[in-house]
Amino acid sequence: MLKRSQLVDQVFVQKYTRMLELIREADRAHAVATLTLMRVFGISERIVRGWIEYARSQGMPIAKGPAGGYYFAENWQEFEETFQKNCHQALTTLHTMNIIRRNLARQQQLTIFDVPTAFDELLERADDLVLPSDKAA
Repeated sequence: MLKRSQLVDQVFVQKYTRMLELIREADRAHAVATLTLMRVFGISERIVRGWIEYARSQGMPIAKGPAGGYYFAENWQEFEETFQKNCHQALTTLHTMNIIRRNLARQQQLTIFDVPTAFDELLERADDLVLPSDKAA
């Protein structure tokens, strides 16, 4: 007999696998909407985004359709738009967080030299980053 946690894990894997199947069946013009995934699997938008992020971290080329929704990109060109949007979003978030840190530093009367920028921190962490090309080596 399966324990409750094993049943939950089994249901999770089944839903996640089925979500990937639905997205794989879609194409750029008919991407699967987030709302559809939420309704079909009875999950929140946050969980959908988390599953998508996890699948991408496993190398699955899940792209965002022009009108929203998800589909499997067939080539680099199809995935490029999603890549560019995600890069822009990441840099915008990084910029915003940097502004907040600097404002807080001013309130605490720290000098600009006392507060490392987010870019300084990224450079320091660069050696720890694992790039896709590094995984193949």
